[in-house]
Amino acid sequence: MPRSTDKLSPSRAELVQEALELLLRGLEAATRRGGDEALEAALASGGELVYTSLLTALLRLLFALIVEARAGQVELRALHERLRARARDRPDELTSGFSAWPRALARVRLAFGETEDAAPRGGPLFDRSAARFLEGGAGLDAPRIDDGVVREVLERLLARGVPTIDALGDVYEALMGGRVERATGDSVRLRPHRVWVSVTQLRARPAGARARWLREQGLPTAQARALAAAVRAASLARAGPRGAARPRGRAAGARRAAGRSARRVAPPNGLALHAASAGRRGRRAHARAAAAPGSATRPTARGCSR
Repeated sequence: MPRSTDKLSPSRAELVQEALELLLRGLEAATRRGGDEALEAALASGGELVYTSLLTALLRLLFALIVEARAGQVELRALHERLRARARDRPDELTSGFSAWPRALARVRLAFGETEDAAPRGGPLFDRSAARFLEGGAGLDAPRIDDGVVREVLERLLARGVPTIDALGDVYEALMGGRVERATGDSVRLRPHRVWVSVTQLRARPAGARARWLREQGLPTAQARALAAAVRAASLARAGPRGAARPRGRAAGARRAAGRSARRVAPPNGLALHAASAGRRGRRAHARAAAAPGSATRPTARGCSR
């Protein structure tokens, strides 16, 4: 990518967030396909656990890419290229193939020096013990995530090249603290921050409390106020011409801005990935320490190079 366009391209954290959403959609499809109850059991333990597990799986993939690059290996990147070639030549086969995810997981375990059921290595940032529903092991099979999803996930992870160890800390800091929840009613995802909002819950709140509630969901203050004003204007418009006449002109710009923010509607009872809000992302030191190239990194990189 030309250096002059770098500032216009998505950041690595934004690309990993897209990969998070893709992996969640792929996991949902795999659960429907196989009737696996592991995801539902994980959701019962809390939406934060599911989100953290998804993020951990992607951080482990990124770490494996670093280890391979240090060892002069290209297996994960070669897997990505093969999937891209299939998408170009035989696109229909991608959604009916399920070999890429197990291959990617095998490369990750090799990077960490793990066997399928070994204890996790690399500290809390890379701990896969709570993500068995996603990676398998301990008597659980890995979900049958289709090859098309894996291609798109790798596409995002490799869009800015192989990361550095410091970049892993930056990604973790930017994305930590999110959660996965069942969408309630007519939920929509708002850009650019990818925040899911239940329209039903928003309308049920008093007009004066809506902006604060939207900020609690993760929206910036300006966007929260604009959307709250748009909902209030729409409510007044429905109340009748007399009540709507005064705010209609003032809120027109807010309504247009809110409409442009809508990005995606959640499927009925589907899973929605709620990004971390700024208030839950302030632990830079922890992220740096957890992702630092320590004893778990250097021996593993040397081992893979042999």
